[in-house]
Amino acid sequence: KSPGEFRTIQNMIGKIQGGKSEIIYRPSPPEQVQELTRDLEAFFQAGHDISPLIQCAMIHYQFEAIHPFLDGNGRIGRLILPLILCEKKIFSNPLLYLSAYFEKHQQEYYNGLLAVSQKSEWREWIEFFLVAFTEQAEETIRNIQEQQKVHKKYETTLKEKKTGTKTVFLLEHLIANPYITIPNAQEILKTSYPTAKNAIMSLVEAGILTEIAVIRGKKVFFAEEMDKILEC
Repeated sequence: KSPGEFRTIQNMIGKIQGGKSEIIYRPSPPEQVQELTRDLEAFFQAGHDISPLIQCAMIHYQFEAIHPFLDGNGRIGRLILPLILCEKKIFSNPLLYLSAYFEKHQQEYYNGLLAVSQKSEWREWIEFFLVAFTEQAEETIRNIQEQQKVHKKYETTLKEKKTGTKTVFLLEHLIANPYITIPNAQEILKTSYPTAKNAIMSLVEAGILTEIAVIRGKKVFFAEEMDKILEC
């Protein structure tokens, strides 16, 4: 639906209840979208005494209220939050995402956004946002700590088996992506196919990887324990 382009038609947010559709929010008219988005960008770029987290809450609401695209506004609105915090030097990397919390508390999330539009209840929305940030930050810390434990356990296993440095290097990749093929490993390690295969098989023998499928002639390997942590 015109990816990357501002919408030129009116869109609406609604719900279906009892077999009937109901409009619950009508975003900004299309002729105002570009100007409002520029204003939002100017707000972000301007110097403020406002806490960066409160700025994020305000920017997220405004972005969703404008709904500048035909599709993907929710995903983009959530994705820009960690990027804003990186830009503000709060984070060095975009490690924290609020999507899981917003999905878990979906109705409260929608009600909070709508209450700002209808009744200017900024305080309630900002409080909800800060609780979301706090709880998701705590969850992210727990996940990182669990990743570190698993990584250390794997490193110890590989050290005991006296595997090569390329196998250990490949382990680092699995923290971010638990799926891998031998050609993937070859590209990551910048090495020959046989060397990449040996590194993969060392991880299989160590119980870190399991072969789960063959797609287009390529074996796919999976680090299940890493995946469980990433899904949290």
